[in-house]
This record gives sequence, C-alpha cells and structure tokens, in this order.
Amino acid sequence: MKFKIISLGCPKALVDSEFIAGKLINFGMQQDKDADVVLINTCAFIKPAVEESLSEIKKYLKLKKKGKVKYVGVIGCLYERYGENLKKYLKNVDFWIGNWQIFEIEKFLNFGNKTHCKSVKKNYFDYKTRFISTYPYAYVKIAEGCNHQCTFCIIPKLRGKYISRKIEDILEEVKMIAELGFKEIILVAQDTAYYGIDLYGKPKLAELIDKISKIKGIEFIRIMYMHPYFVNDEILEAFKIDKVCKYFHIPFQHFSDKVLSYMGRAGGRRKVLEIIEKIRIKFPDAFIRSEFIIGFPYETEEDFQKFIEELENYHIERIALFPYYKEEGTKSYYYPALPQNIVDERLEFAKIISWEIMKKAQNRLKSYKNLRIIKENKNEARTEFDAPEVDFKAYGKKFKKVLKISEELDLIMD
Repeated sequence: MKFKIISLGCPKALVDSEFIAGKLINFGMQQDKDADVVLINTCAFIKPAVEESLSEIKKYLKLKKKGKVKYVGVIGCLYERYGENLKKYLKNVDFWIGNWQIFEIEKFLNFGNKTHCKSVKKNYFDYKTRFISTYPYAYVKIAEGCNHQCTFCIIPKLRGKYISRKIEDILEEVKMIAELGFKEIILVAQDTAYYGIDLYGKPKLAELIDKISKIKGIEFIRIMYMHPYFVNDEILEAFKIDKVCKYFHIPFQHFSDKVLSYMGRAGGRRKVLEIIEKIRIKFPDAFIRSEFIIGFPYETEEDFQKFIEELENYHIERIALFPYYKEEGTKSYYYPALPQNIVDERLEFAKIISWEIMKKAQNRLKSYKNLRIIKENKNEARTEFDAPEVDFKAYGKKFKKVLKISEELDLIMD
C-alpha cells in the first residue's frame, strides 16, 4: 500500500513525520505522491496553523470522497488540542493518532475500521528508522515537551512535560546521519538550552554539542530554540567549537520587562540584555536570530516604541515577527486583548523597521574575509548565519566550503 505524509508546522514535527515515514517503509508500505493513504501531521500552535491544518484535512477528505484517496489520517497537535470535538467535525477521517503514538503507528493503521489513539505517553525516542527528507542538513530532536509556563503558549498541553533523550541515543542517531552523507546537524527541541536538566539534574547541551562535534563527517552544527533563561556561560563556550555555527537562535519575544512579565518569560528583560551583551562580546561576528510577539495584551504605545528603538540598538540580524493570537487554553486568553487594528498597525511598522535592520546585516556579511557556506546545490547555498527555510540564501557562480571576499556572491533576502 502506498502512503504520503503532509507535514505541517515546525521542524520538530517534521522529525516526527520523517520517523513515521521510515516506520511505515519498514512496515512494508511504499512512499509515493499518488498514495492510497494520506497522513497529515498537523500543527495547532496558533490560529493560522489550525486553519492550515483544517484546510489540508478537508482537501484530502474531498479527494477521498472522489475516490482518489482511500484513507485519510490525522496526526499530532491538532488532535491533541481538540480531540473529541474534532472527530465530531471531521467524521470521515480514518485514523486519529496523538503525538506519542507515532512510535507504534503501525499498530493503529487498522484499514477499514476507524482508529482513535491517545494512549498513555511512553518515552520511546527511537528515531533510527527515520526517512530523512532534507539533505544536506538533518534535524535532530534532542527532547520532547516543555516545562515553561509562557502565558501565550499551548505547547505544554499538546506535547507534555520536558523529556530529554539520552546523550548516547542522540549520538548514535547523529553517527547514522553522518554515515548517510549529511553535513549539517540542526539540534531542535522546544527549548534546547534546557536539555538534560530533567534527565541528569543539570544542563547538558554544552556537553552534547562537544560530543557531536567529534563525529566524523559532520561539518556544521546549528542549535535552535534556546530560551534565554537557560543560556549559560557553558553553552556560550561550546559555540566556540569550529563546527558550531555562530548563529544564536534565541526567541526573546519582547524587550519590555512589563510585557515579558505578563508573558511569563523567566528572567525578563535583564536576562535578554545579558545574553545579547555576552554574545556581542564573545562573538562579535555572530548573528542572532529571534522571534518577537507584537500587540501582546498590556503592550502600550510606549512599550512598542521602546521595543522598536531597542530592536535597532541591539541590531538583531535575523528577525521574525508575529502578531499576538488569543489562544483558548492559555493563560493570556483571559487578558484584555488590544484592538486588532492597533496590533496590525504595529506589526506592519515593525516589519518595515526589521527589514531595514536585516538588510544592514546582509551588507555586513559582504565585508567578512571568510564566509562559511553550506552548499545545497551547484549555484545555491546558505551561510552559516542562515537556517534552512526560515532565513536567507546565497547565490553564486561557484561555491566552495568557504567564500572569500574576492569571490562573487549575491546574498538574497527572500
């Protein structure tokens, strides 16, 4: 039987989708675009993600009705969030599988009978059967769940508490990935900086990075999703390892201490500024990537203007902006929301400013004497300061591992 997986949302979900693909291939199924079975790995983090997930499900249910698809399955966060209500709304779905049931997914593909599975969570984390779809880079999920209490975030309810994978298990997976010829490893979790605390009693990200760096064949190590509160000096020292991209992905969310307090962001403004200062001192050529929420409840015009001012002052090189979404099931759902027109106006203004900041960062790259490149094909690459899918690309006539200032280089912001 043929299958295909539609993977929505973040790279962490993509890892799950790749695992499912590998698992089903081992089970004897064939991955094909013209599939009998379509599995949709959904996202439900914010309203647009929910809408996208529902749109994909409805699209394939229509194809099923026309006889072009035999079975449609829904996996992941949308089911975790809406459960029974979702099943009543989408009655023709054949499989409903929760986030933790993917590790035994072959048991739940009961063709011809409705399958619903949200059983007790088990810590399997056996990703060795993954069918990795992202060459020359590969994501490695080092933990699942989250222990933070951010008032705007539904993730802990969808993914559960933070559970770190064992270091030896992660290293075994990375060695396997390296043997397949992948050059860039991207570590992901809901908070990579928190890694190890639940399992070993203390942070272990720095140790993990060091051990991965010794694996033959891996040329780049990228770390994403670090909560500022747990970014310590030991982690910063690990970034000095040559293989580690000098790319700090730290979602700050805001610069206002008041707003950060309402967001439930541990460490507040003090920790945000402390981390920025340390990175600028230790790594003057590094790039920082961060996400920010615009129009959060209690954000005044003064808060917003101060945010814009500090965004420019701290010259964050890679910026992602999101409007605040009032999500049921979060603490901030009960906060007084700002008028939507104000949120929209602030977001548009912030986008203009952030674009100018990022353009300056791109121009700065052209002055670097040596610029490490991750080659994706003959004429297309990324710098070490650009993560796949979310950042920018580089185009040139001929790419080597390192580009020198004399070589022709076109840095594209798209």
